[in-house]
Amino acid sequence: MSNNEVMVVDRQQANLALSIKDLMKRQTAIRKIVDLVMEKGVHYVEPYAGAKKNMLSKAGSEVLATTFMIRSKYIVQDLSKDDLVKYNVKCVGISQISGAEVDEGEASCSSNEEKYKWRKAVCQQEYDETEPFRRRIKYAWTTCWNSQDIKAWNDAPDDMKETFEYFSKKDKVTKQGKKLLVKICQVRTEPADLDNTILKMACKRAKTAMVLSLTGCSDIFTQDIKELPEEQKEEFRRQEMGATQSMKPDTVEPQEKETRSKPKPNQKRKPSQPKPEEQKQGISQDKWDRLFKVADKNGYTHGDLINYVGSEFGITDLEEMNLEHYAKVFNYASIKKDNLF
Repeated sequence: MSNNEVMVVDRQQANLALSIKDLMKRQTAIRKIVDLVMEKGVHYVEPYAGAKKNMLSKAGSEVLATTFMIRSKYIVQDLSKDDLVKYNVKCVGISQISGAEVDEGEASCSSNEEKYKWRKAVCQQEYDETEPFRRRIKYAWTTCWNSQDIKAWNDAPDDMKETFEYFSKKDKVTKQGKKLLVKICQVRTEPADLDNTILKMACKRAKTAMVLSLTGCSDIFTQDIKELPEEQKEEFRRQEMGATQSMKPDTVEPQEKETRSKPKPNQKRKPSQPKPEEQKQGISQDKWDRLFKVADKNGYTHGDLINYVGSEFGITDLEEMNLEHYAKVFNYASIKKDNLF
């Protein structure tokens, strides 16, 4: 290759590269889309309180792809075997203007993943009649919230219970919680029933990877940690948040007493208005008892409710819910857990 040919190639590559001005315009456009077009809880969610990055959903990746006029082309590789469904998918981003391939993302999904491989047994009889190699007992920590859970915690041996500290945003103090180690009888799922779900999940992961790479917005969004097992979620949270203890105040400053002037004679006292926080919360003890009663009846633990409000509203404490949140959580807990699949 001659020197002239090398110079021509270098100029072509320079023309393909984005200038600093164009790159800044692109990043500004992405942030405007996030602020003005995308909705929290629909296109992205905050995986947990205090997260540095939001979690991009399938709807959010479709909005970004539409913005930059990118269509998706999927290349599916079926790696399924006996008693296993597995797909490896490559999502290729193609410009709707030029028809050129601009980026790609690759991902896989398998029926051997924890959330697809096992399900809770409907009853003890189903567990007993299942072949031994297709059943198991899983140990999991559940947070005690209502009186029934606390009674079970008090009766449990020391090696099956523990306490932890958490910071309540409502009361502005550090509280002590209780966790109980429970046994869950699980049986294997039928991989064929999950074939379409696994294929769609692999496509979703591949497209999200392609969009994040194409738009360069990994500094804004993170991976979908809802798909990770609970143990890996906790590790991911620790890595993202760093030392969580430093985020909590060491001491709580005492609140100054509110001074009220005494009413003058024959002067009517104005009715006191509820504080904004009280108006926001407004959840009575009867409503809490009703929620936990319905949740227990349909097979939900306190940890299930926390995971739901965390993924839907970006909060980690049920006490932070308002009435609108409460209504959605109550509707969620009113559906039997097994019927969600």
